[in-house]
Amino acid sequence: MHNVRDQCREIAARTRQYVKDDWHAGKFLPVGLFVFVAASVFVIAYYINHPQPEIYADTPTYLQVTHRIVTQGNLMDAERMPGYPLLIAMIYQVFGWGNLAAVSIVQCLLFVLAVLEIYALGYLILHRTWAAAIISLLVATNVYLLAAVKPILSEAVALWLVVTLTLAVALCVHSLRARDVWIVTALVLVTFLTRAEWMFLPLPLFVYLLILAARRGQMRRLLPHVIAATLVVYAVVLGYAALTAHDFGFFGVTDKRPVQLLGKVMQYRMQNEAPPEYTHVARVVNGYVSRGVTNPDVVLEHEPQLAAYYFRLAGAYSTAIIEQHPLEFLKDSVPFELRSLSFISNYYPHAGINAAGPFAPVLAGFRSMTALVFRLYVLFPFVGMLWLVLLISKRTARLLTVETMGAVVLVSFYTIATTAVATYTYTDAARVQSAVDPLLTLILFGTGVLGVSALKRKLPEFANLLRRRTPRASLAPDNNTAVAMQGVHDNEEVESTS
Repeated sequence: MHNVRDQCREIAARTRQYVKDDWHAGKFLPVGLFVFVAASVFVIAYYINHPQPEIYADTPTYLQVTHRIVTQGNLMDAERMPGYPLLIAMIYQVFGWGNLAAVSIVQCLLFVLAVLEIYALGYLILHRTWAAAIISLLVATNVYLLAAVKPILSEAVALWLVVTLTLAVALCVHSLRARDVWIVTALVLVTFLTRAEWMFLPLPLFVYLLILAARRGQMRRLLPHVIAATLVVYAVVLGYAALTAHDFGFFGVTDKRPVQLLGKVMQYRMQNEAPPEYTHVARVVNGYVSRGVTNPDVVLEHEPQLAAYYFRLAGAYSTAIIEQHPLEFLKDSVPFELRSLSFISNYYPHAGINAAGPFAPVLAGFRSMTALVFRLYVLFPFVGMLWLVLLISKRTARLLTVETMGAVVLVSFYTIATTAVATYTYTDAARVQSAVDPLLTLILFGTGVLGVSALKRKLPEFANLLRRRTPRASLAPDNNTAVAMQGVHDNEEVESTS
């Protein structure tokens, strides 16, 4: 008992000392408290503006899986991953069955938590509380993100998980401890069980961590943990796919993939580039495309042979086209993703603001500001290339700021890449990308802060260099000129004496 009491006193003393030191140094905690209050006030104002839960086309499928989890204890579904429905089920258990208002409020709370994590991540990279606070408040007041977070959809959970995972990765970059590798692994698994497209992230992420470990001479210590973590992740992925095969007859984690691939083929007008064995399918799909129909759901609704057995034929047909024309597929995906990066989605045409509700003018003002932030996202590929250059440059490669921001860029680029190959409308791309929009804000504005800071340090050096190179001799005669002038002066004296 005394030991526990002594430990509590020691922890309290350390906490008080940390708060005291922080107040006299970076003021991370008080500024973080300000960010929390400001973000909470803005989110509350947004919620009060239109407090009713928002239902969209995908909402019923999530609620169906939730009902199956609660009534049957079955997490498996052919279309939806279990992460978000499981959260809804837990909220129902606490606040009552069918309480969608509570679900929406919890999602807004997760958004506020993500804002605080962006603040911590910004401080970890920039080492400036004011810059981290500004960036986190840009995220907090982004009404387009709130319009994605508030509805009964998985975007809110995905956003929070991605930001939390990125913060854990940044901490792992700083420490390269085995414990942090396993924390990242756990978060990767939870994120995968919410959004299937995150299943491949461990491959580039763990390779990046191993490269950093090799630079710091810690490869031998970290490698066994990274290998074990990779095996655990893909054992879970393969196990989930095996359960799907047992329950639904196809080996995979979701049946949405064939639909997405068919949508990409129709979007890029590649429907007639199929191998000969799919000629009849190409003829059917081309009939819809020639009439201006590019939505694969319309085709699958009217063509049961393509939709049978969880879209097996549609998936095989689309995969065969993409495998035979991979360069064309990638060439078409790049402009699509660049366009979608700065796309203000028509899915939320008014950013979810009720013009007749409370705080509407204030929210509308922030909507105009955040629209500008969205349009800056198109710069991400170029800023990402800048950080890649810094990562491979000898002068900057080992800087902790560069290594940490490199990890954030890696997670963001992974999301952008998967969005490009998995969505076929700008609306869907904006929804999927919303999970990484806070990271894009951090990368773009954080790069600006670091760039201005570096420029301010270099300006005095540049000014001194200019002073050193200024030819002061041009203001006074050189030696030869001085001798000549002295001769002229002597002649003048002789003439005056004469």
